[in-house]
Amino acid sequence: MGVIAEQKHPCSPAFSVMRRARRCMRSSVSCRDTRSLTARRSLLRVDEDWFEDDNLNSEQKAFVDVVRESARSWPQCEPSDTVTLVFEPEEENEGARAAAQGSQWEPPAEHAAYYAALGEAIARGDEIVTLLVQLTDRREGERDLIFLNVGATVLGERLFCSERHSQEWQAPEPTRSVQPLLAAGSPEHLGRIAAAWFEEIMHRPAIVHRGKAVSPWLVPPGTALPPHHRWVRNGPCL
Repeated sequence: MGVIAEQKHPCSPAFSVMRRARRCMRSSVSCRDTRSLTARRSLLRVDEDWFEDDNLNSEQKAFVDVVRESARSWPQCEPSDTVTLVFEPEEENEGARAAAQGSQWEPPAEHAAYYAALGEAIARGDEIVTLLVQLTDRREGERDLIFLNVGATVLGERLFCSERHSQEWQAPEPTRSVQPLLAAGSPEHLGRIAAAWFEEIMHRPAIVHRGKAVSPWLVPPGTALPPHHRWVRNGPCL
């Protein structure tokens, strides 16, 4: 997990080594609930498609296919910038149950509905599909840097889209420049909504301060470049 913590891009050599090591493994994903989850991650090559995964059921595939078709036209987004995760509930863990019951942790109000639906899905034993897009710095010499993860998770007939933690991809981040989205409907309908949500984000420019050690951030299309800043994504020179 150190490679992900350092926000290396999936095409970097270090990340490629980790991908090969995990080719026959499952990675643990923490969850504040009575059961733990394991994640099956699609392993992408540069010549594969966006959100590649050959092990989806029909409903999952209907959702992912719609988003994939849209992703092919997103600016500055390569197949290796996208990830498909399928979370599968493991056998119930008594220790995790006791910890969850004794915890006083409360989710942020903006994500309370997501965590409630996640708990319900885990209790039902549902598989949980999350599509992740990693926004990368497009400047020459900086293209291994992932500065933002955004994800769309389907829980039953509900869709939850938000910024995601850099290591625990099921965990939403506090809202910064990307507004969370909640919707309900059929897999195809949710696919169209998720695709539009991702597409709007992918078209936004990103900038960074030239002299400060800060992460890039998104700005609305048409924003003029402030003094002492430079474009990171979707700028005139990128």
